[in-house]
Amino acid sequence: MMLRLGMGGLLGLLLLGPCAAQDTLAVRQAAEVPLSIRQFDEAALDAHRRDAAYQYAPLPIASLTWWDRVMRWLSRWWQGLTQGGGAWQWALEYLIYALAVGGVIWLGIRLSGMSPKGLFQRERSSKLAFAAIEENLAEADLDALLAEALAAGDHRRAIRLYYLKALQDLAAAQLIHWKPERTNHDYLRDLRDPALRDAFRRLTDGFAYVWYGDFPANATALRWVREAFQSVETRIGEVRP
Repeated sequence: MMLRLGMGGLLGLLLLGPCAAQDTLAVRQAAEVPLSIRQFDEAALDAHRRDAAYQYAPLPIASLTWWDRVMRWLSRWWQGLTQGGGAWQWALEYLIYALAVGGVIWLGIRLSGMSPKGLFQRERSSKLAFAAIEENLAEADLDALLAEALAAGDHRRAIRLYYLKALQDLAAAQLIHWKPERTNHDYLRDLRDPALRDAFRRLTDGFAYVWYGDFPANATALRWVREAFQSVETRIGEVRP
């Protein structure tokens, strides 16, 4: 065994010896090569220093306007309210949204030249006026009221007056039994003539869509109701007993 290790070590020395000698010779030769120290071109450096493209000074910060300060404060305030969570903060968010929507509605009413108080007063007075008309439908001068509404461009009021005028004429012709508490379906059951019943149904639908279905009271709706009313009036003349 000792003989084998000795032979192995000797073999290693014979193989590595030339490599170590070559490395030592290469290091000695590199140390003997003279060093060449390179210098920077000062003129080129000065040119680069003067070039604006290489000026990296921090940009000046623009001063904030009063509007920027207000918006920044509002943003921080809102984040402070909404980031914590909790039921009260959820309710506060909806309250703010409701106030914003209310403000937009109020602004729209003010820009349109209407007063909120006057708007509700006109609606109430309109209901009272129609209630009085329906209590005394036979004596009401609906032709004059209708002409007045059409001249004023009040399509919604004119649509209801067309409907009431048709009821007035049907009752005068004894084709329906008029009572304020009766419904449109009651009057439709009173009508025996199919063509008259169909025309009155179209008139009733147009009136109900605008007054109770929140459909817009525009020129198209007014034309639909007027045509249905004219069909009712024509048929009344044909079937009057």
